Amino acid sequence: MWRFNDEQQMLRDTVQQLAREELAPRAAELDSAHAFPSDWFAAWGELGLFGMTVPEELGGAGLGDLAAVLAVEELARGCAASASVLATHLFQVVPAVVRFGSEDLQAELLENLATGAAIGAVAWSEKQAGCDLAALESRAVSDGDGWKLEGAKTSVAGAGVAQHLLVAAHTSSERRLESVGLFVVDCDGSGVSVDGSPVSLGLRAAGAATVTFRGATVEGSRRLGEASAIHAPIPALRASTDLGAAALALGIAQASLDQAIDYAKTRKTFNVPIAEHQAISFKIANMATDVRAARALVYETASSLETVGGHDGAAASAKLFATEAAERCAFEALQIFGGYGYSQEYPVERLYRDARMGTLNDGTSEMQRIAIAASTLGA
Repeated sequence: MWRFNDEQQMLRDTVQQLAREELAPRAAELDSAHAFPSDWFAAWGELGLFGMTVPEELGGAGLGDLAAVLAVEELARGCAASASVLATHLFQVVPAVVRFGSEDLQAELLENLATGAAIGAVAWSEKQAGCDLAALESRAVSDGDGWKLEGAKTSVAGAGVAQHLLVAAHTSSERRLESVGLFVVDCDGSGVSVDGSPVSLGLRAAGAATVTFRGATVEGSRRLGEASAIHAPIPALRASTDLGAAALALGIAQASLDQAIDYAKTRKTFNVPIAEHQAISFKIANMATDVRAARALVYETASSLETVGGHDGAAASAKLFATEAAERCAFEALQIFGGYGYSQEYPVERLYRDARMGTLNDGTSEMQRIAIAASTLGA
């Protein structure tokens, strides 16, 4: 049993109640409508959720990675799609600005990012470039004091409701990782268009969109990192990105277990609840073990990132295990529901679809294993 301080426990209890009473009852409707519930932002802002990873001295709550993990996990139990937007904001956009933004850029952006007055999303992937950032076709061309962006990004989660985008683009004609830079771009800026994306299998209420840049103007101060090491922010953000994805998956895994337990206790066959059949009880035992193991790994990784900075191997392990555990738990939950699990009458079919994205997005399971092997073998 993980021990939380009073602040963390209060946060967890509050967000858990919010997810149960506000998010879960609307999750199916939002999934069907492919609509992100931006009306929830006010409540999230009042709770300080957007500023958890912003240091106090920069205007945030400064609650740290573990608190942010707890919030994303609990929100994901109610609606994984909406929780995914918060995860990107907390574990990718905010850390990028905090760690690599100039003091002027921090002063310009962090106050609104901390309150939820502005939301951040990440625009990295393209049709021909996912994990292989060197293959990106988006270009950032210097025009003296700033940059001009050209290119298109696909399936940018949260782009439909965000105000700022963290954009990866090549800064020279050489397509190699060293030439890839990160830029903070305003969604309503000149030359930026945000359009709908094709319907996805899961996380349909995440406000995903296709973003196109046609000569979009970006001020020089909006580039993150030093000019001599402009690519440095990308690998440096890997651990926090993995942690956010792991927290989201943990919430999906727990929700799958919750659904399976409730159904197994009430559904009867042969005059007894199906939970009394060994075949079903063993499935639930395996799910519970997956959730507990994933939670221990994710929480330990969050704590290590706060205290010693962590390393890619630990965060990659957390993401790998948690996302694959979520898939296993969602699969078994659907199996326990039988034919009903295949129907939209119950939430397990949505959990099954949402879980599938975890092993694909923000680095596939195969890429995580490469990172873990390299870290473990000292490569």
